Amino acid sequence: MKNLITYLFSKKKKTYSLIAGENKCSALRVCALAHGAKAVNSQDYAVIQALVAKGIVTGVRFA
Repeated sequence: MKNLITYLFSKKKKTYSLIAGENKCSALRVCALAHGAKAVNSQDYAVIQALVAKGIVTGVRFA
Protein backbone atom coordinates (compact mmCIF):
# COMPACT_ATOMS: atom_id res chain seq x y z
CA MET A 1 0.00 0.00 0.00
CA LYS A 2 2.89 2.35 0.81
CA ASN A 3 4.35 1.79 -2.67
CA LEU A 4 1.03 2.64 -4.31
CA ILE A 5 0.74 5.92 -2.40
CA THR A 6 4.37 6.75 -3.19
CA TYR A 7 3.70 6.12 -6.88
CA LEU A 8 0.47 8.12 -6.97
CA PHE A 9 2.12 11.22 -5.51
CA SER A 10 5.35 10.87 -7.49
CA LYS A 11 6.37 13.50 -10.03
CA LYS A 12 8.31 10.92 -12.07
CA LYS A 13 5.43 8.69 -13.21
CA LYS A 14 6.28 9.12 -16.89
CA THR A 15 9.88 8.11 -16.32
CA TYR A 16 8.81 5.10 -14.26
CA SER A 17 6.40 4.07 -17.03
CA LEU A 18 9.09 4.37 -19.71
CA ILE A 19 11.55 2.26 -17.72
CA ALA A 20 8.81 -0.28 -16.97
CA GLY A 21 7.98 -0.58 -20.66
CA GLU A 22 11.61 -1.16 -21.57
CA ASN A 23 12.06 -3.85 -18.91
CA LYS A 24 8.63 -5.53 -19.08
CA CYS A 25 7.52 -4.89 -15.51
CA SER A 26 5.06 -2.56 -13.80
CA ALA A 27 5.67 1.11 -13.15
CA LEU A 28 4.76 0.43 -9.53
CA ARG A 29 7.67 -2.05 -9.27
CA VAL A 30 10.04 0.50 -10.82
CA CYS A 31 8.90 3.09 -8.28
CA ALA A 32 9.39 0.62 -5.43
CA LEU A 33 12.92 -0.19 -6.60
CA ALA A 34 13.70 3.52 -6.92
CA HIS A 35 12.64 4.01 -3.32
CA GLY A 36 14.68 1.17 -1.86
CA ALA A 37 12.92 -2.15 -2.46
CA LYS A 38 15.17 -5.19 -2.73
CA ALA A 39 15.93 -6.58 -6.16
CA VAL A 40 15.02 -10.27 -6.31
CA ASN A 41 15.81 -11.21 -9.91
CA SER A 42 17.85 -10.13 -12.91
CA GLN A 43 14.97 -8.06 -14.28
CA ASP A 44 15.03 -5.93 -11.13
CA TYR A 45 18.77 -5.37 -11.54
CA ALA A 46 18.18 -4.18 -15.12
CA VAL A 47 15.58 -1.73 -13.80
CA ILE A 48 18.04 -0.44 -11.20
CA GLN A 49 20.69 0.05 -13.89
CA ALA A 50 18.17 2.04 -15.95
CA LEU A 51 17.33 4.17 -12.91
CA VAL A 52 21.03 4.90 -12.37
CA ALA A 53 21.47 5.74 -16.07
CA LYS A 54 18.55 8.22 -15.95
CA GLY A 55 19.93 9.83 -12.80
CA ILE A 56 17.01 8.94 -10.55
CA VAL A 57 19.10 6.73 -8.29
CA THR A 58 22.62 7.91 -7.53
CA GLY A 59 24.14 4.60 -6.57
CA VAL A 60 23.51 1.05 -5.53
CA ARG A 61 24.80 -0.66 -2.43
CA PHE A 62 25.13 -4.42 -2.74
CA ALA A 63 24.98 -6.53 0.39
